[in-house]
Amino acid sequence: MLSKKSQYAFKALSYLVEKRNDGPILISEIAEHKKIPLKFLENILLELKKADILDSKKGKGGGYFFKENPENVKLAKIIRLVNVAYCASSLCKPEFLRKM
Repeated sequence: MLSKKSQYAFKALSYLVEKRNDGPILISEIAEHKKIPLKFLENILLELKKADILDSKKGKGGGYFFKENPENVKLAKIIRLVNVAYCASSLCKPEFLRKM
């Protein structure tokens, strides 16, 4: 079973994929359309930005967007990124994480 954080990450990313031709998408828009708590979403998107999956633009017309082609982003990488802080399963051993 996926953690709530992973579920929210996938919802947000799926929305960004749907809107990828619309330019940067505001966090508030993603939160509203996908029913994700705004503060929680801010943290998730920041983690994905630090991992070079997403990028952002500040100011008018700003928001988040994919830094690379979304087709190249592995689901396992997303799960690892958003859950590494409290990952307790055997799948999260360092040997497994290096393979992702």
